Amino acid sequence: MKFYTQKKGVFPLQNEKLRNVAIIAHVDHGKTTLVDQMLKQGGVYRENQETVERVMDSNDLERERGITIFSSQAELPIGDLEVTLLDTPGHVDFSAEMEKNLDKVESGKADWHKTVDDFYQGFAASLEQAEKNMEGKKVKVPDEPSSEVCDLCGRPMVIKVGKYGKFLACSGFPECRGTKRLVKDTGGICPKCGKGRMLERKSAKGRIYYGCERYPDCDFMTWDMPVATKCEKCGSTLFRKGSKLYCAKEGCDFEMPVPKKD
Repeated sequence: MKFYTQKKGVFPLQNEKLRNVAIIAHVDHGKTTLVDQMLKQGGVYRENQETVERVMDSNDLERERGITIFSSQAELPIGDLEVTLLDTPGHVDFSAEMEKNLDKVESGKADWHKTVDDFYQGFAASLEQAEKNMEGKKVKVPDEPSSEVCDLCGRPMVIKVGKYGKFLACSGFPECRGTKRLVKDTGGICPKCGKGRMLERKSAKGRIYYGCERYPDCDFMTWDMPVATKCEKCGSTLFRKGSKLYCAKEGCDFEMPVPKKD
């Protein structure tokens, strides 16, 4: 099937929730390093997890020579999208040839529709061959241990990566299918009920907010981040808003400037 058409100049999407991103460039121009950073910034690894450089170059010969020889792919969940990153071998003449073609387009000596179409025909053939070569070679992100315990069977839970990001799953899967949302404990205590921990959560639009772990029994939530400093009047957790800290406990009006770092 020809995905590109000169008439419309677009590539029709076959699935709105799937994206394929191929990293193509000249040899030794940082393709694999770019993929490393995309995986890190995309939240595939936990914040303090040790990772190896050039994780996509898993072949011994690639490691020895320090270049990408075989195409490889990794799955990167971004929101409700499922992105497939395709790391390709280096193209010796790619940069020079592409710059020459773009110069011709800029000077009016070449039609941009034909230039893009010529490029895509060769790229589509390479992509199809790469997909065949990569069957069964997907990068599997290892499970991370956690301190949480499964409510269904009592086994320890592990952190997994799904299409919507990280979540907690029972280590006894598939015998046990227990799961939980992965939330971050801020260390603060809810000022409304005085019992629940303040947890970092994300709204449907991806904005971070903070809520009581006892929800729905306690409905306290705020956009302001809890801090380690305690209220000097009542001892409750303080929250930061701009350049000040304030107490959110009902009846307490304590506030103070954010302490300056030494």
